[in-house]
Amino acid sequence: MITLFFLAQLSIVPFRLAAQPPAGLKLEYVAVLGRHGVRSPLLSLEGLRDYSSQPWRALEAPVGYMTPHGVTEMKMTGEWNRQYLVRNGLIAGTPGCEEASKFYFRADGIQRDVESARAIATTMFPQCNVPIHAAPAGTADPMFLGASAAGVVDPEVAGAALEGRTGGDPTKILQSHASDVAIVQKILTGNGPAPKKTMLMPDPPKGDRYARAIGPLTNDNYVTDALLLEYEQGYPPAETGWGRLNESNLPALLILQQAFTDMVWDNPVIARARGSNLMSHILRSMQQEVSGHALEGAMGNPTDKGLFVMGHDSDFGHFATMLSLAWILDGFPPKATPPGAAMMFEIWRDDAGRRTVRLSVMGQTMRQIRDSVSPVQQPPMKVPVFVPGCSATTEGFPCDFEAFRKLADAAIDTNEVRADVTVVR
Repeated sequence: MITLFFLAQLSIVPFRLAAQPPAGLKLEYVAVLGRHGVRSPLLSLEGLRDYSSQPWRALEAPVGYMTPHGVTEMKMTGEWNRQYLVRNGLIAGTPGCEEASKFYFRADGIQRDVESARAIATTMFPQCNVPIHAAPAGTADPMFLGASAAGVVDPEVAGAALEGRTGGDPTKILQSHASDVAIVQKILTGNGPAPKKTMLMPDPPKGDRYARAIGPLTNDNYVTDALLLEYEQGYPPAETGWGRLNESNLPALLILQQAFTDMVWDNPVIARARGSNLMSHILRSMQQEVSGHALEGAMGNPTDKGLFVMGHDSDFGHFATMLSLAWILDGFPPKATPPGAAMMFEIWRDDAGRRTVRLSVMGQTMRQIRDSVSPVQQPPMKVPVFVPGCSATTEGFPCDFEAFRKLADAAIDTNEVRADVTVVR
């Protein structure tokens, strides 16, 4: 039934942008947590080859780098952002560089994140030299990992938290999705010879307790990720997953990807350790705009209109767990974040000066990603998200700003928060 549901949703056309902002409300500020665009796999061709009966196609970019297709995708996301902000009155129809200076762009120092932020910024403000703030390449960025270098305060606790979800055996996650694993194995092997490894025969665990708990699933996650990326790259059907990956078996990959996310990134111990620093800085940036005064830990200036932070699907998982959030984008499992997705925190002010926060998740369908569909022709999905303990029941689920601030503050581990140090790249 789940597979049939996903297949039915693949052809759904997402809703179009509202012609006017909500009556009596003005969009004042937007803070966006985005995911980078389509990239090359995180496992080398040699590593992937162990899991398949046939060689994988050559990569279009170095391991983990954004591909040309991904750059195109992120430029389209930038165009959607521009249209959305123009339509809701936050920027002018033809935004100039003075308006560009009111938006702060921050990215993880990894190439795919920096170039995703750059693609969005240069599309939103094409005539301007918009700085991209990021930590030096090759360094661990505490903004996205928490104050501790590894992003996990205590590997023993984090490892135990993972073991507590799997009965001490991480492969049980795959065993519980045996039918989906079988579908993926068929894609990987066809009728060819058996590969060196299967998804239920992971590498021996090694390292500290956290590494041992997560290790057995990591490569399997990389393999399903690599197959999804082939589909998202838009290759001809005969060249996608050796001609065996298509809309009928795509849901199995999505389900296995989300199972990994649910176990690891949505784990409360890991989520709070890794997500607190980023959430704190985003929250402080929102508070700075509302107060009109500079605040320590905020990104940008008090007069800014927007903040764009480019991170990873793990960041979405951390925030979802910390704030008890859930959403569904058509064609995806719950809480999935396809390449180019964004979590948007919008501050709206009514005529009496009261401010509310509206949270939503934006993302493209798999078909839009694969075919590089222009947002002018078919806008992405944008779904409102209910924030437990804060949201009203009215349209858009608005939260009183102060109530949202207190809720987010309570979710943050202050031990994982430190001052933000960035450079411009």
